[in-house]
Amino acid sequence: MTAFGLPIGPDSERAWFVGLAVILFVSALVGLVVFPNVEVAEREASINVSGLDESGSAQATVERVDGGESETVAETTIEGPEATLYMATEAGLFYVSVETADGSCHRRVELGERGQTGMGAEWIGDRAPECPATLSVET
Repeated sequence: MTAFGLPIGPDSERAWFVGLAVILFVSALVGLVVFPNVEVAEREASINVSGLDESGSAQATVERVDGGESETVAETTIEGPEATLYMATEAGLFYVSVETADGSCHRRVELGERGQTGMGAEWIGDRAPECPATLSVET
């Protein structure tokens, strides 16, 4: 007599343990394929810049801050009056900076952990507060 292909009886204990071990092993492999890295949560950030003049350009930089050290993780040049930069990042503390090519405008927004949204801008240094460009970051 068998159950699921394994014998039933007083001498079938080993077969049941082998079957259970195979089931657990296959389950672990499926878990690794379906959930390869649960600890690192990725999120998408949308960085919107508008208000630049028609011929203006700006440099957008995304920095990750970890333990007091910063690392540039993305950089792009924005041409024209407005642009959007999409990026996928790991969880952590990020700063998004946008500076116009002529150096008249520099804005920096903190993008916090757990998908917090940074809207508006904080002025850095002695840049002119009349700068028309706006910066928003959405996750």
